[in-house]
Amino acid sequence: MSARAHEEQLKKHRQMIDCLDQSIMANLGMRRELSKTIGELKHNLGMPVTSLAREDDVLGKVLETAREIGMPDATARKLFTIIIQDCRQVQRSDGPQP
Repeated sequence: MSARAHEEQLKKHRQMIDCLDQSIMANLGMRRELSKTIGELKHNLGMPVTSLAREDDVLGKVLETAREIGMPDATARKLFTIIIQDCRQVQRSDGPQP
């Protein structure tokens, strides 16, 4: 394959990653919206924002999926720890301001 062909392949794959990044962000946005609704429901039910049992369940499922796709446990745990922390903040209020 020529250098030009390799460059075209590189460009194509980077465009595909850009699309995936947009999809990831859109899904995170939907997760935040659902978390906001869950926070309102928890408030109405007098429940605390944090549920360690639920968070452990989420992390367990995430780690199982991570192993299936060949992602290290530590990477998946770091990603979802940040996501869970963000969703907790959303449940407490309108979330952190940009």
